[in-house]
This record gives sequence, structure tokens and C-alpha cells, in this order.
Amino acid sequence: MKADGVAKLYDALTLDERVRLRLHAFARRDRADWERLDRTCPPVQRGAYCARLDASDVLTLCCLVDLLPTLAKLQMVGAMRPLVEHLQGAARDAAWMAYLDGYHAAWRSAGTQGEPPDVADEALASAAERRGAVGDVFMKALDALASAFAAQARTPRDGLAAFARDELGVPLDVLLGAWGATAIDRLAEHAEALDAAEPDAEELALMGDVLRLAWRRHGLNDPTAEADDELRERVEAMVRGDA
Repeated sequence: MKADGVAKLYDALTLDERVRLRLHAFARRDRADWERLDRTCPPVQRGAYCARLDASDVLTLCCLVDLLPTLAKLQMVGAMRPLVEHLQGAARDAAWMAYLDGYHAAWRSAGTQGEPPDVADEALASAAERRGAVGDVFMKALDALASAFAAQARTPRDGLAAFARDELGVPLDVLLGAWGATAIDRLAEHAEALDAAEPDAEELALMGDVLRLAWRRHGLNDPTAEADDELRERVEAMVRGDA
């Protein structure tokens, strides 16, 4: 297609279409395309166009401020698992050695001649289970922490995904690719854990309401977009930890 034909297509874009295409172009780092979208934006739309892009950027970063530290905690829990597994193995080996030492000492104390009979695997397993209880407690604690952090991370992830879909018309990976590309790999790393966790429905609903209000106010330049008393009370309750 000739350049003038392409220019005509870009000139005919609606404001919403231009914003969506700009996010896609920026996510894939297509400078030529995003500069063409910027350049062909009609002057009458330029203020609204810039406001929507700026607001999508700021709101994405605000969600990442909440999301990324929680993902870092999940990563720390994962990093501790090999250590706990190593300690469990060391405790099992110590239990086996202690059992065998006691078994041989008892055999010698009884004055019995010769080597004692082989110890049954069941006896060693029983000794290891008694000693390994502490390791199990640590592993269960890690599981509980991982589950709590994954559920906590669902709120900003799912809230931002809903905002991207409903207000911008793009999937989450495109919005993150545009404004927070480093979060894509981190989310993919913990996707299974997050999907298995149950999000807090009230927190998720609150985040959705706050994002929609902020979008109306700063993305759509709606001067009537103000938090009502009910929303303020919900936010304050969450800050206090009541929700």
C-alpha cells in the first residue's frame, strides 16, 4: 500500500482506536508506527489522546507498585524451598544414623556376639518421620505464605487486566508491554500459583472501582469524577485492615 493510502487510514482512526494501536505499537517497540500515530492525530483530539496515554501509564505503574513487591515475596518463598528440603534430608539422615548408632550400642551392651541383624527399612522410615516433623512444619509454613502472597497478588493483576480489557480494549500483556515490560516475565513465572489462589473479592472490587474512577478523572478528563462517601469509606476500611 502506498504511503498516502496508509496516511489516510491513520487519519480516519477514532480516538479509542488510535490509543489502542499506540499501546500495541509501544508494546512491540515499533517506533515508526507509534510516531506515525502521534503525528497523524488530529489537533482536536491531541489533548484527549495524550491524556489517555498518560493515564494508562500512571495507572499501570500504580498497580505494579502493589504487584511487584508481592511477586518478590513469592520468589523469596520459592528460594527458601530448596533450603528446607535440604534440611529435611539432613534431618532424615541424622535420624537414620542416630537410630543405627543406638541399635548397635544396644546390641553391644546386651553382650551379644557377632553383628546385629539388618535394620528393616520400615524402622528407619519411622525414625526419619519422627525427626522430620520439624521440617514438615517449615514446609507447611512456606506453603501457607506462598498461598497468601499469591492471593494478594491476584488483586492488582486481575484488577489491571480488567481495566486494560474494559477501558482500553487491550489484553494485559499489551498494557504491560507498553508501560511495564519487566513485569511480564515475573507474572509468567508465578502464573500457576496466582491462578490457583483465590483472590479477595472485596479488594478486587475496590481496586476496579478506584481504577475506573481514576480513568474517568485523568484519562477521560471528566471533572465530575469524584469519590463518593461510600467509596471513601471502603478505601479507609482497607487501609485500616477492616476489609
